[in-house]
Amino acid sequence: MNPEGADVDRWEAVGHVDGGEKAFEAIAADIGAAIEALRASRLDAAADHVDRATGLFDRASVPLRTVAAPRSADRYEQYERFENLCGLPTAPGDAHDTVVRAYLDLRRSARFDEAEWNRFRSALAALEERHQRWRAEYLEQPALAGAR
Repeated sequence: MNPEGADVDRWEAVGHVDGGEKAFEAIAADIGAAIEALRASRLDAAADHVDRATGLFDRASVPLRTVAAPRSADRYEQYERFENLCGLPTAPGDAHDTVVRAYLDLRRSARFDEAEWNRFRSALAALEERHQRWRAEYLEQPALAGAR
């Protein structure tokens, strides 16, 4: 490969990484908006935000193996932000808000019919399924195992 080709490959790889970071920035923003909607007892709006975040995973599906110096998604700042907005905090005293905590709090305090709860739970399940598929496709590759 000639040196010019190497530079093009390197800049293309940087673009993939930056594009993935931007996609996770949008995903995290939608999850943050879902948390706000849950806190405002707007379950349908929260489900819409989670659905939108799920759809954005296609933009985050960058072939990380093309990056000259592979980076794992764990090193994406916005990916970490997305993960922190999901699930329950595990560290004692960690009180940051998450979509699961907001859902559980709303579940205890608000009355929606089962179809409304099911729509949100389905949206959340689809997000998690897409997230795990993304992790399997892009983090579990042998070439990236050492990069994490």
